Amino acid sequence: MIPWLKIPYYFGVVGCLSIVAWFVGFYMIPRHWRSVDRTLRYWQALGFAVVGLLLASWNYDIVARIRIEQKADLEAAEQRMERLEAEEAAQEKAEADGASTGTVAVAEAEADAEPDAEATDPAADTNNIPAYRRQGIVEREGGKAVGDRTLEKAAEVEDHEKSVFREMPEIDVSRANRYARQNNNLAWMTYLLAMALVIVDYLSRFNRTLGCYYPLSIADRSTDENYPKTLSVRLKHADIEGLRDYLERVVRKGEGFVYFGPDSPWRAVNEDASKSTVLKRTPVEDPRFWLVLAVLIGTVAVLPLNWLRTPGVYLKAFVIAWVVYICLLRSRWRLPLLAYPPGELKMSRQFLLETSWFDRYGIIVLEPDSASDWIERLRNFLAARMRVLARARRTIHIVWNYDSPIPDETLQDVLFLCGETNYKFVLVGDHRISDAAEERFEETIERMEGEDVES
Repeated sequence: MIPWLKIPYYFGVVGCLSIVAWFVGFYMIPRHWRSVDRTLRYWQALGFAVVGLLLASWNYDIVARIRIEQKADLEAAEQRMERLEAEEAAQEKAEADGASTGTVAVAEAEADAEPDAEATDPAADTNNIPAYRRQGIVEREGGKAVGDRTLEKAAEVEDHEKSVFREMPEIDVSRANRYARQNNNLAWMTYLLAMALVIVDYLSRFNRTLGCYYPLSIADRSTDENYPKTLSVRLKHADIEGLRDYLERVVRKGEGFVYFGPDSPWRAVNEDASKSTVLKRTPVEDPRFWLVLAVLIGTVAVLPLNWLRTPGVYLKAFVIAWVVYICLLRSRWRLPLLAYPPGELKMSRQFLLETSWFDRYGIIVLEPDSASDWIERLRNFLAARMRVLARARRTIHIVWNYDSPIPDETLQDVLFLCGETNYKFVLVGDHRISDAAEERFEETIERMEGEDVES
């Protein structure tokens, strides 16, 4: 019989289900390599891989408890024990017969030496015979219980172990352990492959203008270098809800924005511009407490009980202090908004652009009458940054939602400067521009719509 055909006998239900689970996950990866819905399929493959890995680990523990079958050895040992018991019984019987013969000879000699005592005492014959001689030879019946509770408990333990631990021949135990180890390794490989593809697919979608799901605050230069983004986008049609969803996604990625438009995408800002409005970068309002708690619990979990006396505790305490310090940087978890309605602009325009460069605030400029002045100041600001080869650490999104036309030369300069300084310019509306300016745009989106969500 082919050895691997005995895998169901070795593994049982748990092991067979683990093979099915991780194999289905592995099969889905190349099957949907280039499909449109590969993101969903990768997540499904990862789910199957996780189930297969858990079952494979469980099956590995089950197989490790299989014992080598020792039935032949036990039978041989029992036969040896029976043979030894028979020899001991024969030896005891021989010794008993020899002692009996010696006692009779002594008794007869005493009787010859004292003939009067025997005549006067009729019971002397029986009194001089030892007690064990009076009962005769007692033979132990075969299979008779001796009342030893230790043997009974040992039998109970043996029966319990037989019900819990399986027994197989030595060659089958070796094969079962080898197959379980290989199954566990394949499950781990499938899990790591699925996880890697999920991460790569997520990062490949992360810098897209549309299509990023569940954005995380991980935007950085390394991400932009490995997965480049388009820094000039023409958006022909977009409603206010779509722009709001887009800007909220930008903030959750860890990036900043400057919005130019007649109305704010957030109703609270339109109702009261002086009211403080904050956008969350994370799903949790303030994750600092949970991050600090997780770091402290994780650090304490890996330290020994006498951790105060270990030399490495000082280094770990230093790491904890730095993590707590980073978690206390409030600006990384939320982004306040600065809104400037017409006629209430009290700060210089240069200050607003400088603030956007350092990603301290989300800027909302509601001055459609000053659009030409703003676009000229933006060009000068970016030109000054390019002269010193400065680039924003994280991409700043410029969303231009004014209806007033932009001079063609200025628009081309702004698009070029945005690409050099890591600014992303999004032109909203069906503006009439020249073919040369049209070629400057790296991406064109016909429509952007969002859900009508109360902000």
